[in-house]
Amino acid sequence: MLEIPFQGIDLYIFDVHTTIRPLTFNNCLQERFRFLVEPAAYRKTYLDAKSTLTKSFDVHPLSQHAQTKNHFWKNYLNLFSEGAPDVWQMQAPFVCSLRQPIVTLADDLGFTGSIRPRIYVSALGWSTSLSIHLRGEIHLSALLDFILGLIGTRGKSGLRFDGQAANISFVFRGLAERLLEEVYDKAHPPKTGAPQVPRRMVISLSKFEGTPLHYKKTLDRKGMSSEEQALLHSLLRGEEIGVKDLAQKLRSPSATVVRFEPDADFMLIYFEYGALVFMQRTARLKDKRQRSLTCFSSNTCAYAIMIWTLFHFYHGTVNTSNEAVKAMRQQVRANLAAMKDKYLSSADTTRDSVQFGKAFFKNNTDLKKIFEESA
Repeated sequence: MLEIPFQGIDLYIFDVHTTIRPLTFNNCLQERFRFLVEPAAYRKTYLDAKSTLTKSFDVHPLSQHAQTKNHFWKNYLNLFSEGAPDVWQMQAPFVCSLRQPIVTLADDLGFTGSIRPRIYVSALGWSTSLSIHLRGEIHLSALLDFILGLIGTRGKSGLRFDGQAANISFVFRGLAERLLEEVYDKAHPPKTGAPQVPRRMVISLSKFEGTPLHYKKTLDRKGMSSEEQALLHSLLRGEEIGVKDLAQKLRSPSATVVRFEPDADFMLIYFEYGALVFMQRTARLKDKRQRSLTCFSSNTCAYAIMIWTLFHFYHGTVNTSNEAVKAMRQQVRANLAAMKDKYLSSADTTRDSVQFGKAFFKNNTDLKKIFEESA
């Protein structure tokens, strides 16, 4: 695997900011965006499916296709009902799409690529997301160089913001500044400080022609070498890890490995970093099933963004005395509880991105604590 190039790799990189101020003081939002904290107006704006334009963004609801066909959004929005979902109760986000391509990839990557930035915004806060799709003959060592460049820890960044080289932090900060200026009210900012969830990444090794290898070898099957395992952890953690350091690195923070037996397919999850998806059987195909791996990783990212958004809003409002925030907090807890019940009841044999949600609710200590508390 170290020597065999991949033909397709998908990266989804995001952060999460939660805030309670707009629910308490709607002057944190510009007047035409105050529907974001008003239940009836939120529902109506979603139903109307119209865009609101700013200098930088086209702000609009999730598309009808996303609401009814997308694996994650279709199931999330209908957790409580098979009828028309209550988008306010579920905090279905509005999407801020850039009107001009100010975030791009460099021309000299050594492979082709495309990037799609967007911001998801709701009454709970916002999440900036970059969807990057790489195609060509890409060795994992080159992918590591690309990722370390994006982070800003080694070499040059393959990202461009307004034509200038920029790392992920700079891009996220630049997009947030535009959001705060054009959607929120600059004189009454909704929050200050760092995001509740800094950079997280979902990596999908989506297309390759190598021999499938199980994450770990056993007496009766082939598996990855220590060098190959170290490289996968390096990609996800955003640091170069040698074989001699791997065991120590895996102690803290520890990773969760979701295996899709009997095939060699697996998902490597760190709650502190993100997830690496390697559905090897499907990645070797040459049909729409292989192309569907882009949807698999996109859905995995949507699971992560929504779970983290709900969790951090709930966690950050424990001492609130505001009635609107209290109501939203209970609503958020109900959403998390419904997600937990649905995901934990899914079969282990289910071969889709719901396994990320299941692993999250099964293994994340902080998330489990919510359900140990009284409602």
